[in-house]
Amino acid sequence: MDDYVIDFDSLNYLRPETLAIMKLLVKKYNESKDDDVLQDGVVVSFDELAKAGKIPVDKLPDEVFKDLDAERNQFDEEKRGYEPLVASCLADEEDREFRIIINHRLFEF
Repeated sequence: MDDYVIDFDSLNYLRPETLAIMKLLVKKYNESKDDDVLQDGVVVSFDELAKAGKIPVDKLPDEVFKDLDAERNQFDEEKRGYEPLVASCLADEEDREFRIIINHRLFEF
């Protein structure tokens, strides 16, 4: 199992709810038994995300999509662009869970 680490100090511009969700996702990455977790991402229940981000469950998945898909890393002068926080964020409303793949460039290796 690898240790997946993100420099959360560099993400201090994020809303507290978004930061809490990102911390939960990193925890899930570190707990994952999947050798391809960087490509496959993690599955997180609506309830877990709602609790972590202090978002009412009935506002999911809209709030999570808004938080994760809309947020960008700070402007990178060298690349002249922004990096997304997540590479993919898919909701399964029937099973009440998300499959989320964090942008692998955020991890410190």
